[in-house]
Amino acid sequence: MGGSLDEDMMRGAKVRPWRWRRNGRVGQSGKSLPQQQQRLQRASMMLSLLLIVGCQRGTPDTRPDLSAAATAALLAYAEHSPPDPKALLKLVLDGEFEAFEAQARAHEQGWEQLPAREIAYQHLFEALQQSDVPGLEQRLDAWVAQRRPSSSYIALGARGSYRVGLGYALRGAGWARETSREQFEAMAAQHELARQDLMAALALKPDFTAAHTLLISMARSDKRRPGEARRWLDLALAARPEAYMPRQRFLGGLLPRWGGSYQAMDEFTQGLEGPAAKNPLLWTLMGEAAADRGEAAYRQRDFQAMLQHYNAALSHGRRADFLRGRARAYWELGQWQLALQDYERCLTQSPFDGECREHQKTLADYAARVGG
Repeated sequence: MGGSLDEDMMRGAKVRPWRWRRNGRVGQSGKSLPQQQQRLQRASMMLSLLLIVGCQRGTPDTRPDLSAAATAALLAYAEHSPPDPKALLKLVLDGEFEAFEAQARAHEQGWEQLPAREIAYQHLFEALQQSDVPGLEQRLDAWVAQRRPSSSYIALGARGSYRVGLGYALRGAGWARETSREQFEAMAAQHELARQDLMAALALKPDFTAAHTLLISMARSDKRRPGEARRWLDLALAARPEAYMPRQRFLGGLLPRWGGSYQAMDEFTQGLEGPAAKNPLLWTLMGEAAADRGEAAYRQRDFQAMLQHYNAALSHGRRADFLRGRARAYWELGQWQLALQDYERCLTQSPFDGECREHQKTLADYAARVGG
């Protein structure tokens, strides 16, 4: 939900450009929609048989009650005004620091009643990871300089988040072999400044998990500090045992493409039933490995497998990024109506998701043209 300049966003799977066929149909594979639908129907019948067998055998991570609770929590989050990144950025540029702080405290205080507000709380700070906005750094410096005792941790967290994003921007989005030593050093310098800000914020507020999450993000890309990501995670969970965002960010570092493995991810998510009873969002972490397998299938152009993996991810809760991934699978398979439905569901949870907004509009316009 939402986005940041974490490395996952920098080098994530790219969506191929949308193309319109000359005959007016939507599709990527070169087959007409009826042909694609017939193929998908046959594949769906086979998948249904496999699912029946799987349900009969049972799986240790099947908890429909927790999945339903996770989906309900995500939908409730959408009803509590997730932050508009552009509006948050404008508050800081206009010097309306108290208004930003008020939003941060509101999400912080509402966290106990609505666990999903933790996501909004994180996005408040990551909305400021905009390295190309003139004057933003100076505004953040002025905010920190005011040092109001009741809210200085928020100002430090905001500037720390900005510096995390600036470090990644200076490094660039290329692979390590394509990145110069100077780029790595520039990132390291900014990330050291970010660490200082975030650690100062934690000294003022030890349960400031937005800072823990940002520190985990940086530690994942810093080979000089092995084990630091785990240390920050442990500190976050000591302060807030049911926290979601630190776990989610740490789990991202266990993906195979970052040197981890699916086995390590499975081991990390074992035993989530207990914490998920208090914070249902945690159950969606059970779908992270399946979603990544979906992306691997996408890169291999195996869109039927991609669909199956995203269905598996969504069985742990209808998270916006899982819906977005399944929508892409439906799109590639020529099922534009189902893709449109998932993009619309994605926007219900994450109204400022640019990819969902663009593709939903494209498909809605197409539906209006064909009367579908």
